[in-house]
Amino acid sequence: MNKIILTGRLTKNAELSYLPSVGTPKMAFSLAVERNYQKDKNNKKVDFINCEMLTSVILPNTITRIGGYKGDANVFANCIALKSINLPVSLELIGVGSFMNCTNLKELVIPESLTSIRNIYIKAFKGCSNLPLATQAKLKQLGYRDTF
Repeated sequence: MNKIILTGRLTKNAELSYLPSVGTPKMAFSLAVERNYQKDKNNKKVDFINCEMLTSVILPNTITRIGGYKGDANVFANCIALKSINLPVSLELIGVGSFMNCTNLKELVIPESLTSIRNIYIKAFKGCSNLPLATQAKLKQLGYRDTF
């Protein structure tokens, strides 16, 4: 890839690393998407909370975490149109409330080779009651310990 177009604004400097087996450079960007959601003290939060038009999410295999614990929690919370998510095989962490109340979420593509996720925090999928039972069971197998 020789060209990339980013829409939004960077929230911190890009992180350069190299793929261990081949030495190919890899850049990681933190991109902010502006939205009309206000957090306490009128500070804008810049993730996808309450994004009512988002219908699917495909995450690249370079993603290791979705959200976190405190300030970066609830990344896709209340995305009521969200129907499908493809999780990357590289995933190690799903943060607090990352997909909470995504009430139309019906498809969660989990790669066969993804056998464990180091941390799946509370409320990550709370309110996702339309997830098929087989998917809920797979998430429990991967380490999710909360309700849907």
